[in-house]
Amino acid sequence: MAQRKALAVRDKGCAFPGCDRPPGWTEAHHVWHWIDGGPTDLDNLVLLCVHHHHVMHEQEW
Repeated sequence: MAQRKALAVRDKGCAFPGCDRPPGWTEAHHVWHWIDGGPTDLDNLVLLCVHHHHVMHEQEW
């Protein structure tokens, strides 16, 4: 829960360029995927709305 609050303060909502979704409408995304050894820490997490979270995974940004 503390990580989620810290992400909300840092990212202020969806971090995808041009998106204005607030923190309550976002999910935490691992930049380096956890299944590949990416850590669940603030340096490897970013908030994304559901739409942009899917974009990141489907288009392999």
